[in-house]
Amino acid sequence: LGLQRNSKEDEPAILAVVCHETLNPDDLRKFLERQTNILSNLEDVPEKWHAMLFESNVIEPTWANCLDFMRADGFNAGSLVAYLDRDFIRSVILQDPMPGDLDSRPLRRFIVEAGALSDASYREYVRALPL
Repeated sequence: LGLQRNSKEDEPAILAVVCHETLNPDDLRKFLERQTNILSNLEDVPEKWHAMLFESNVIEPTWANCLDFMRADGFNAGSLVAYLDRDFIRSVILQDPMPGDLDSRPLRRFIVEAGALSDASYREYVRALPL
């Protein structure tokens, strides 16, 4: 963790660090913010670190990851709004249709009620809502 150029860890290495029980949150945040690779999902990640992964942009932009985050005890609405408001995240996540199933209803409601999103982001996400 102390290596300043430690920025290209692979997914298993990032996951191993995130799962380390005695890690200082500030050290973890610094490590995550340096990484160029990301985790594909939240599986096996302790819920207490979910918000930090979204804040540090170290989780793949998928609707499933957003839903998993929303279902976690450590869910932070502000972290998800900030994540979804990033131009890069929005351009990637909107390449896939927003799920229209019953299990995804909380995500759709979250999008509709996300007044903190920028106007441009809100407009694009609302257009992506399934009919």
